Amino acid sequence: MASTVYMFHSIGKLDLDDSADPHYNFSVEKFIDFLQRVGPANSIAGTKEQKTLGAPIVTFDDGHQSNYLAALAMIDKKLGFGDFFINPSMVGKKDFMDWSQLREIAELGMSIQSHSFDHIYLSDCNSEEQKYQLHKSKAIIEDKMGKEVVILAPPGGRYNRQTVDIAKSLGYHTIANSKPGVWKNLDQYLIPRIPVTINDQVDNLSECNESNSRNISRLKRKYQVTGLAKKALGNKIYDGLRERLLGANS
Repeated sequence: MASTVYMFHSIGKLDLDDSADPHYNFSVEKFIDFLQRVGPANSIAGTKEQKTLGAPIVTFDDGHQSNYLAALAMIDKKLGFGDFFINPSMVGKKDFMDWSQLREIAELGMSIQSHSFDHIYLSDCNSEEQKYQLHKSKAIIEDKMGKEVVILAPPGGRYNRQTVDIAKSLGYHTIANSKPGVWKNLDQYLIPRIPVTINDQVDNLSECNESNSRNISRLKRKYQVTGLAKKALGNKIYDGLRERLLGANS
């Protein structure tokens, strides 16, 4: 058995001054349609607790305000559960969920996990900076939510070997990255995810949940190309080029 893990960001129409990246925005209609086709979904945390792969898995990065309504819709329509990766420094600020909303969806069965303390690239940080980001995020979320935080999603999918070592030492059981693929083994530390973008069609996303998915193979090839570009140019230059092309930062 295996599970495809999907990575969402904001859900629904964005205001012109919204801080969310429009490239990773997904409509409410397509989100519900997708889950009705492949669901009910599970979370990474729930899958590990139940020790059973097979169900599609839904995750959300950044803690955008729209994720609160998405979580409620999932519960109301019996479409399953998900993991919500948040930056404590952003909680309660404009466009982001607050702690009361996070506690509410957690009580409904959603998993609240770490996206580091600030939304900065861990691969650009030295060892002490990474320890600070991962430790402070974990400690604050655990204090506010009253539950252990054991999963890390590095912002922008940018991390390195040092990140893995530090995460393990701090008690993170899993890193959910941004590398396309399928979660095949409950014991694997690095879990691949399928990034969902504004132009993705429900048919293609649903196909990623099938064995030997052609769309996942295509995404893997694309990831290799962009990975080489990030390594060659560095995060700052790469993001500058990307912003000029897409009009937003990753």
